[in-house]
Amino acid sequence: MEEEKVKSALELAMEKISGLPQLTPEEIAAQKEREFRPIGETLCKKYLEGAMTGEALPAELARYEGEPGRIVRRAVIQSLCRSIGLEDARAAIAALAGIVSVRSDRARFLEEAGENLEKIIHQFEQEKREKSLAFAILARRQLESLGISGSAVEPNLDENAEWLEELAAIRQSYESSLEQLRERLLEGAL
Repeated sequence: MEEEKVKSALELAMEKISGLPQLTPEEIAAQKEREFRPIGETLCKKYLEGAMTGEALPAELARYEGEPGRIVRRAVIQSLCRSIGLEDARAAIAALAGIVSVRSDRARFLEEAGENLEKIIHQFEQEKREKSLAFAILARRQLESLGISGSAVEPNLDENAEWLEELAAIRQSYESSLEQLRERLLEGAL
């Protein structure tokens, strides 16, 4: 008698499932994307935080095969591309190194992208340094005109609104080149 209840409960569950609408291929793909994308984003985060090495990243990706593997790898590459920025050159180069470890088959393309990235970051840092020196000189002169001088006096440019506006303009002028590089990287690495 106990078996009959289990059997009829199983049959009842199967009837309920068969009455549900079938998912379209697009809905299935979206569901897989929602399921596996966070895994790739988490792997990227672990790599960038140093909890995972560049050698371990491909090994982790190898755990996922077929469509889930493609989704996870794409999410890792997209996350690494998004983390390439101007402010932290070391983090940007680490992100690019992560892409290289995932797509070692695209080494030459990624090497060229790395050269372009280093060039953009170098130019940004150089212009930022030159203009910050000019702003520091101007700020010292302003302080001297107020009677504040000496070797211990160092202007705080992080509090200077004009400098912050100039820095934002410098960043913006290089951001378009960096965005183009990210797009090329994404296209070439996927």
